[in-house]
Amino acid sequence: MQSMLDSLSPNDPVLLLAVADVPFSALPPDVKGWFGLLHENHVIFDRPNDQQRSTFFQELISSARKPPTEFPDAVKRRKRILEKLPIAPPVAPRPPTEAELAQQEQKDAQTMTMLKFRLGPILMELKKKFKRFSKPAVVRGISSLIYYDTE
Repeated sequence: MQSMLDSLSPNDPVLLLAVADVPFSALPPDVKGWFGLLHENHVIFDRPNDQQRSTFFQELISSARKPPTEFPDAVKRRKRILEKLPIAPPVAPRPPTEAELAQQEQKDAQTMTMLKFRLGPILMELKKKFKRFSKPAVVRGISSLIYYDTE
């Protein structure tokens, strides 16, 4: 910063704006030198209180709360009419990958094994109770009706 100020000629107009939390007298000497020795170059603002802040921002707050149509330069706009678009067809499901197919086959095999394991005792019990249905079906006659031989 200092080198930039030193490179300017004395007649060049420059605005240097700085904000400090301490009084001007408490600033380091090199920073004070940037603003010159004249007191005309220093402006001191007191910290605003809550009432001054609310007064300052009141117009901004009231403008933010207004709908756009209540501003004095608001122009009545006609509503946009959107064109009717046809309903898009549903997205086709993507085909499964080789890995997904292999995984599905593995799951199917596991399910079949579990069903055989769980239903095996039940089927054995049914075969004991209803022996007539445990024999294979015999086809007799031309009509190819299937019935169970009871002989």
